Amino acid sequence: MTRRTKSRWAILLGVAAFFLTQASFNLAVREQWLPLADPVYIEKFDHLKTHREFFQERTSTTRVLVLGSSRSEMGFDAKRFADQCFEPTLAFNFATPGGGPITNAVYLRRLLKDGVKPDRVLMEIHPCLLCGDLEKNWLVGYRLRPGESDFLNSIGLAAPRPVRLGGWFTSVYAYRYAALNKYAERWLPCPFGFTLGNRQDAFGYVAGLNIAPHERPKALRNALSQYSPSLTNFNPGGTAMVALRDIVSTCKSQGIPLAVYISPEAKPFREAYQVGASARLQMVLQELETPILDCQGCVPDELFADGHHLLPEGANCFTDAMVRECQKLLR
Repeated sequence: MTRRTKSRWAILLGVAAFFLTQASFNLAVREQWLPLADPVYIEKFDHLKTHREFFQERTSTTRVLVLGSSRSEMGFDAKRFADQCFEPTLAFNFATPGGGPITNAVYLRRLLKDGVKPDRVLMEIHPCLLCGDLEKNWLVGYRLRPGESDFLNSIGLAAPRPVRLGGWFTSVYAYRYAALNKYAERWLPCPFGFTLGNRQDAFGYVAGLNIAPHERPKALRNALSQYSPSLTNFNPGGTAMVALRDIVSTCKSQGIPLAVYISPEAKPFREAYQVGASARLQMVLQELETPILDCQGCVPDELFADGHHLLPEGANCFTDAMVRECQKLLR
């Protein structure tokens, strides 16, 4: 065999190995041997699947599904909530980092399609995420299933395309951020990842942030800076409100009672909103014609890590407040 022939065979074998690696990687993701196709959802759903009652047609237990952002993920202790309810209750915290109305509209539709059968849905209102399309910074293509981009486009969001069959030979590139998020978070081109692994309990709750007291003022300033555009120009509307209405419509069509709750914020955070923001928020939410639980000021300031994420003690306080508010709905 000549040197040129050997060179050609080496190139052909290299190309074949490349495509085989890409295709194998894609298959592993699609079959969930590697949990990279929306690891945020997969981690939560794996915990939810351990509670078989959520997938049964009928049960004597009231099944409560909680949707929201990291505020609720680190603030709503689903087991503590269920233990305090008058009737037998099973609650699960499916709130996710960056999860506002748009993400939660996608996830609610997906959960119902995946066989979840909640008896009640509690939906967090993060006021800042009702303004503009801030969520699109986190709702990237690898987190979407086929068809979900079309849904997002239909509600007015220019959504990224999910990784489709055409990605068989570009899979490593397509899922690069998902892989880093799962296995090498520090290499991500952003300050934090989305998955939480064993930091969440069997009911989806993540114990609140433990930030030292001397670091909390700086954390508050950073949070206020992050949400400054929404705070200083509080104008709920656009895609976020369309998505919120879709959640209401989906619950009504499925016969699932829905209540929305305004998540807790420390006084400095609440005071950062422009004048009249509270009245504007209430007016917008009343148009939904669904029960509203106002928990915005239910937790003392000293129980916040950064003005809007709760310390573990704050999570207990907020969860107990949610029990009281929900019991009022049943009277």
